[in-house]
Amino acid sequence: MSVTSDKLLEVAYDHYKEVFKALAANLTIRIRLIILILVILLLMVYQGTDPENAQKLLGGWIAGLTGNKELVVDVLPFFISLLLWFGLSSLAVQTFQKSLVIERQAIYLRGLEGWLDTLLGEERIAQIRYQRPKFFSHANLLYFGGFLLLVGGVGLWKLSVEVFRLTRD
Repeated sequence: MSVTSDKLLEVAYDHYKEVFKALAANLTIRIRLIILILVILLLMVYQGTDPENAQKLLGGWIAGLTGNKELVVDVLPFFISLLLWFGLSSLAVQTFQKSLVIERQAIYLRGLEGWLDTLLGEERIAQIRYQRPKFFSHANLLYFGGFLLLVGGVGLWKLSVEVFRLTRD
């Protein structure tokens, strides 16, 4: 059984579209993960600057979830810090995993575009492809370097606040 060049081109182009959709979906997930990390970093800063109010706020939120407004929930500050650290580390690992997947898919997509161009005999796919803005090459530096510095900076600040509290008590 032989495959015609038209059928091969059709299958290859369908695969190209599927890979492109998967890449776009992974980019969306990575952006959402980064937004969640920024929210957790803001919560860490809030909890570090005003721990008593953060404790009352979380206790009131838990009481509101139970539906019992008279319930007084005493939440330990260590518990709040632990939740924030676990959430931050989990989301950071997921973000870096998505970034690696995106890089690998982008390399595969470029190779697939080259193969489709050779099947077509001209550079149609590379011309159709979304043209990346000039700042996009610098975005990887922000996702890896800048993001890591931000998380590390807030993490070190939070760690120093906790050590200061432990030595003070």
